[in-house]
Amino acid sequence: MAMAQRPGRNDPCPCGSGVKYKRCCLPREEAERLSQSQATAQAAEPRLDLSTIQHVRYLRGLDEPAHKKAGRQGLRVSEWSTPVPSSILEAFERERIEELEGHWGDERVGRPVQLDRIEVETDTDLLTIEVANRAICLVASDDEELRRIHRVCGALEHAEGGEAATVTTVPESRRARIQLVAPAESVDVNARTEEAAAARREEDELAALLKEHRRLGGSCALCGAAVTRRTVTRHLDRCAPAHDATRGAPQRLVRVRVTAPGLPAYWLDVEARDDARLLALDGFLREIWLECCGHLSQFEIGPVDYFSPGFDLREADAWSVFGRRRPARSMNVALARALPPVGQRFTYDYDFGSTTRLNLTVTGERIGRIGRTTVRLLVRNQAPVWSCATCGEPATGMCPYCLGAEASAFSCDRHRVEHRCGEDEAWLPVVNSPRMGVCGYAG
Repeated sequence: MAMAQRPGRNDPCPCGSGVKYKRCCLPREEAERLSQSQATAQAAEPRLDLSTIQHVRYLRGLDEPAHKKAGRQGLRVSEWSTPVPSSILEAFERERIEELEGHWGDERVGRPVQLDRIEVETDTDLLTIEVANRAICLVASDDEELRRIHRVCGALEHAEGGEAATVTTVPESRRARIQLVAPAESVDVNARTEEAAAARREEDELAALLKEHRRLGGSCALCGAAVTRRTVTRHLDRCAPAHDATRGAPQRLVRVRVTAPGLPAYWLDVEARDDARLLALDGFLREIWLECCGHLSQFEIGPVDYFSPGFDLREADAWSVFGRRRPARSMNVALARALPPVGQRFTYDYDFGSTTRLNLTVTGERIGRIGRTTVRLLVRNQAPVWSCATCGEPATGMCPYCLGAEASAFSCDRHRVEHRCGEDEAWLPVVNSPRMGVCGYAG
């Protein structure tokens, strides 16, 4: 049956009014199509994937040195690791927490400063919400977004009593690194100590840099096209089959997304034959991101740990990387037998001393041909730019001793001799890998 053709602008309107289509139903239909297109685009906007949340940290309290004299405990930190309590996840979804990222409130009004800070870590993101003087702002404002933050804080406070929560108090010596700095008794409310101001600037620079890294896309290794995390699935659904081998029997292929916890810039999409061994995936990850000194490695898939050659499986019952007794197997096992179903996550650790952990998710499967290659790269992240701590230009090297304070660890060639710790002999290059700066890794 032939498909009905859309009438031309000057044709009679199909509604039977006798008026030209452009003067009758066309404007209404175009408005409806535009509305539907906008609704579709809005529905496609990325939401926080609750299943990828690995860690939630909630810092709150009244932040002022005078509290210690009054016998108070200062800032309180509550933390949850997977699985995060369902009440917290429901609050995140209900309030669309990803829309609330940033700084809220005013630290200049009210004394002492009430501080709330929420950090949510996923496979690829580190989302931070920071609120100063939430109680005062709620009284003085009708801002619905602030009320949404307030409801999220309420869910976090309610969950603090659960068994999954780890609750600690921030020591006085560390509070300058994390606080919205409250004034001392003898200075003006807007004053900052030099140390606290420098710490805050470093934290702000790092937070801004990680936020920029979360927006980085990648490049398709098959056709060279630029892709984003939002468009990569649709792109690969078309591109991967188009770049299959022309010979050989079709077989089941699995697609895997690889990410680095806490380092949102780094991500890969790979495709592998399901008869390939875990050893092949281990070798691929080592070659593209990790290998430095031939360390041991491990996949943790469901209830089983799969170890690289060199690990004595006979000692597995008495030894575990994380202090747990789990069945230990060799990586010489087919992906079809080892990998979880589509949508499920597993982890990989390289080096049991200075460990680099990766999260992997099976994102899809299909029937196709990739030739003799057992694992092939589909997409790799765009290389993030790290700025020189002195001049702000792109850095070429970094100091592994200062890596814990990333914003100050990087330098260009010109300012490398001015680096503050003076440890020049251990200098390592800036490379596109989450292993950067660890052990002897140089890319």
